[in-house]
Amino acid sequence: MSLFCSLYVTIILAVPTLAIGQSLAEIARKEAERREKKKEQGVAARVVDENELEQARIARDRESGDVDTDASKTPAAHTTPAETDATLSPRGQSSNDESARRRKQETEWRSRAAQAEARIETSKKRYEQLQSMYLAYGEYYQDSKGQVIASPEQLQAMTARAKADLEAAEKALEDLRDSARRQGVPPGWLR
Repeated sequence: MSLFCSLYVTIILAVPTLAIGQSLAEIARKEAERREKKKEQGVAARVVDENELEQARIARDRESGDVDTDASKTPAAHTTPAETDATLSPRGQSSNDESARRRKQETEWRSRAAQAEARIETSKKRYEQLQSMYLAYGEYYQDSKGQVIASPEQLQAMTARAKADLEAAEKALEDLRDSARRQGVPPGWLR
């Protein structure tokens, strides 16, 4: 008896599922036929963009009395600069100002990062150059800047200063990155 009941329940549950599957297939076939007819008639499919969706939402909200005044004033995010200029509102203007301000900030951060990295590279080359030199007593060396190195102690002192400069440059870049993180600067701006 319980086998019969479970078989009966399974059949009862399966029949609507099969009917739904068949109706979905039927709907899909009919939609494909409808699209093919429209294509043959030369009727192009209408493409709805974000601006139209936003305007429809605003109109719907106005009809229902649920108006969001800020949303009705702002142009759509994807509008071209020419479209934005044609429909500028105080809020639209501030978004353009905000965009210009962000570009300026990005340029400044990129410049600061590039300068810090260039300082590291210069310090590193100088340190490696001095570190690779060997100077015996009685010998001297004149570098590309015209500076004369007359003793091994002077070379060691210059090498130590170059190492300190390199460490300071690396610390400055790390401080810049830390400052950027604290200020919420996107990491890509420092590359």
